[in-house]
Amino acid sequence: MSHIKYRLDIVENNSSFVKDEIRIIKTDIAEIKKTFSAKADLKYIALFEARVERIEKKLV
Repeated sequence: MSHIKYRLDIVENNSSFVKDEIRIIKTDIAEIKKTFSAKADLKYIALFEARVERIEKKLV
């Protein structure tokens, strides 16, 4: 999951490829949700999803 955090950090600071990265990150999050079921993992994933939403709102 650290690769998602790394890419989110890049996306927040570089708007030139934000939309493509957001799409890739959302796909990765969806795949991770299929494999992780522990509440702690799902809570961590929810934080990533919230961060993606905040970035998307900044784009509008």
